[in-house]
Amino acid sequence: MQSKSAQEPVIGIIGGMGPEATVELMRRVIRRTPARDDSDHLRLLVDCNPKVPSRIAFLLEGGSVDPAPILIEMAKGLQRQGATVLAIACNTAHAFAEPIREAVDIPLVDILEVSFAKLGGLVSTGPVVFGVLGSPALRRVGLLERRTSGSRLVAVHPDAEHEALALSLIRTVKAGETGDDVIRRYAALKQHLMARGAEHTLVCCTEFSILEELQSPQQRATLDTLDALVDALATLASSTLSSQSRAHHATTRQDV
Repeated sequence: MQSKSAQEPVIGIIGGMGPEATVELMRRVIRRTPARDDSDHLRLLVDCNPKVPSRIAFLLEGGSVDPAPILIEMAKGLQRQGATVLAIACNTAHAFAEPIREAVDIPLVDILEVSFAKLGGLVSTGPVVFGVLGSPALRRVGLLERRTSGSRLVAVHPDAEHEALALSLIRTVKAGETGDDVIRRYAALKQHLMARGAEHTLVCCTEFSILEELQSPQQRATLDTLDALVDALATLASSTLSSQSRAHHATTRQDV
């Protein structure tokens, strides 16, 4: 019989976009896990590669360096090291999710898909109108709309001025700045989205996930995609352990 550790999911994290956001994902996975000792935690294989070419430069600014080949090599490397499931610690990098999936034999948990499943459950009927707290690239490449087509979810994006604000905030957080002025500007972005008709706000940028940790509970967004990803990974691990437990008990009964 395989050991418990051999059968548990091994999570491969495609990270470094940015490094602090990757650490935040790891921290939330650890915090989310009901562990009494080290061995109760999930095994994480992390490729924190800050040298991945800029997703924003390629998608928004006409940059010529495609991040996809490096992201694919990271995914393949994590699979070779034993990862059984992949996660990307960057919302915008999910623009390259399909070529990554095609290059490996293990599943990729899509941060946006699991977030939209949670967001859709907030309201039983009618549209769910949510403001997008994320990179302008999400709108420019239709990353959200491709995943919400045919659903009750309706995205509200910032206007051009506030898209520039969002991009400025992302770059500021990447530079390590999270002071009072940054928090004030981030709050202004949320208020702008609500003024445009958003009934909920969705954090779609892992840099903004860092800022959410600095908010009071009353100020926080409706849903943070990083939390939805962590919940999905924890559920995957829990379901795997439950099935192992059922199989173990069935074998034990047969042996009696």
